[in-house]
Parts: sequence; structure tokens; C-alpha cells
Amino acid sequence: MTVLGAGNVGTAITQRLFDSNQIGELILYSSVPDLAAAKALDIIHSAERTGSPATVVGTSCVEETAESDMVVVASSVPYRPGSTRSDQAHANRAMIGELTQRAASVSPSAVVVVVTNPVEQMCHVVYESTGFAASRVLGSAGLLDSNRLATVLAREMGTARRNVSAIVLGEHGSRMFCASNETIVDGTPIASLLTGVEIRSMVEIARQEAHQIVQGLRTATPSLAPAACTARMIAELYNPTGQLMPCTVHLDGQYGVRGVFIGAPVRLGNRGVETIAEVTLTPAEHEAMLCGAQQIRSSAHRVQQLGVRAAPTTGAAHTSRP
Repeated sequence: MTVLGAGNVGTAITQRLFDSNQIGELILYSSVPDLAAAKALDIIHSAERTGSPATVVGTSCVEETAESDMVVVASSVPYRPGSTRSDQAHANRAMIGELTQRAASVSPSAVVVVVTNPVEQMCHVVYESTGFAASRVLGSAGLLDSNRLATVLAREMGTARRNVSAIVLGEHGSRMFCASNETIVDGTPIASLLTGVEIRSMVEIARQEAHQIVQGLRTATPSLAPAACTARMIAELYNPTGQLMPCTVHLDGQYGVRGVFIGAPVRLGNRGVETIAEVTLTPAEHEAMLCGAQQIRSSAHRVQQLGVRAAPTTGAAHTSRP
């Protein structure tokens, strides 16, 4: 499998996968000559005495990533303090579109996991540039937001982190929301433990803590938690358990949303998204899903108008879309 991007996030993901002992061959790509090779060697040197069975190769040539069964997109322009999601989309869209189109041409059967922000818009760019079926393009933001909320809930409600399972859906950002009937604390749905106002307050704490990380890192990007969540998604893709997992996926009528990548609960398989589950949402949660979808749709339309060139619709790298 291939990780596109050898910055903090891509390197952390590669390290996490290397340590998992679940991946046979890892390819780390960077457009900067020698950077990915140096990072790959550093990761190999981190192995314990027992050693990881994985090999890690660094390259600055996309063609050397050929026949990857999975591609993680972690490339990004450097973050600028104060930049908005629109700024990020404008900065990343052309680079991500061109890079993933090239990667798809040499790995036509790959599943693509998008980490680059803004994740919904970048999923849309990847979907358009590769021509892959929507089920083979997904983002990791939902799991990251859910992990952050679970940590907050455990701390604020005085329980162990292992006793909390959170599901955060919707837009990755200001409109994300907790699926209160699916979020469990000490065996009980949080809808039975807290009011809607209290739940939204917990979500806001998680969002502010994420903002605190971004602000504190200044020009760097959060990497450790995103890497852990991405590795968990990849483990589920390779060895499906059937568990419900929140991911950024393309909806086709579910929750009243069509044609948009947004956080939703899914079950993953070897070929990407197997099923999108329609869990019970409260009226307020459903409204948050619709509002988030509208915002994402508008943003994706603006990104598309900025000139992302869709890949040709013929050839082995392009499959029909559902």
C-alpha cells in the first residue's frame, strides 16, 4: 500500500502501520527528492529487536507506487495560521487532483483513504480526478472526531476511556454532531444520560480542543491522532469485523442527502465501503446533517469551478460509479 505525503501526517501514518505488523509492504511518497527515502529508512530503524515484517520504501516517483491495493492521501500544502477551510481547499485542490489521478493510473484497483483537509472537498476532488467508484473513496475525519469526543466524554463524565464509544457524524468542523442514540457511555446511550444542550456542549469542547491543537502547532499539522484513526480504518479495510465506523463517504439518498461526501456510519470491507447504515437521529441531529451537507455541497461546487480536471472515463483506472 502507498501513503502519499511524507510530512508529519504521512510519516506518522506510515510509522503506525509499520508498527502494527499488519502490512507487508509500505511505500511512502514525497515529491521532494530523497525526503521519503530518508523517512522510510528512519522508520525501519525504529523497529524493535523482534522486528516488523513490513518493508518500507520511500520514493519521489509516483510510478513506483504501482499496483497498490490501498492509497492514503496525506499530501498537503503547509498550513498557514489563520487560514480557513476555503483557503485550504483552494491551496490543495490542484495538487491533490493531479497526484491522485497519477496514482490511480498505476493502481487502478486501489481503495483511497483521504486524510488531507478539508476532507469532504478533497474526497470530492479525488472522486472526480480518479474516476473511481464512490465506495472506493473515503475519508478518516469521522473516526477522528469520534475519538476526540469519546476522550472528552470519558473525562467530563468520570469514566474510563474504554467505557465510551462515540459516533460523530456530519461535516468535519463547525456542523459536526454526536449521534446520541449510538454514542454509549458505560453501556448506556448518551441520549439517556445527558440533555441535547449538554451533548452539544461536549461536542463543542472536543471541537475547541482540536482547535487548540492546531493553534499550538502553528504551521505544523496534527498528526498522532489522525494517524491512529487512519491506521484503525485501514485495519478494518484489510480485516473487516463488521463494526460500525464513522467515515467521510459519498451519500446517495441516505439521510436525505445525495451527491455529497460527509461523515456517516459505515461498514467497511476489502473493497471500501460495504454498507452505509442509517441510524436513528433526533430531529436536531438530522437538521445538522442536512445543514452540513448543504455547506459541503456549496464548497465542493466552488472547488470544482476552480478547475479540477476530471480524469478520462476510459481505461483500466476508471470504473463505473454507483
